[in-house]
Amino acid sequence: MEIEQLKEEALKSVDKMVTTKAKAQAIAFLRDTLLSAVKQFADGLAQALKNSATSKTGWCYFRDAYLFPGIIHITCWGFGKLLDSVGTATEKEAAAEAGAAQTPEQEGSDAPAAQPGQA
Repeated sequence: MEIEQLKEEALKSVDKMVTTKAKAQAIAFLRDTLLSAVKQFADGLAQALKNSATSKTGWCYFRDAYLFPGIIHITCWGFGKLLDSVGTATEKEAAAEAGAAQTPEQEGSDAPAAQPGQA
């Protein structure tokens, strides 16, 4: 199979892959696996910057000791909050879809049901 045929087949089936379950799994991967790895790297990077700040003075000290580590930690925190919010919304969407799938459709007439006391 050539690459073009493979690409065309993948594009034909892409709609089947984009499901709420797949979205929830992607968010869970980003939040649980990727974000924790990025945080570990960011902590190491921030610590290395702080260590290099000991040989600096003035604005360069401030940059390495506070500015860059702060930006790194705030970015990780913000990305984590974003993933938490998106994850919560995705879970609600999945629950709503699951509830809609389990709700049986009403059978019969569209006429209102007879009330007690009506003949």
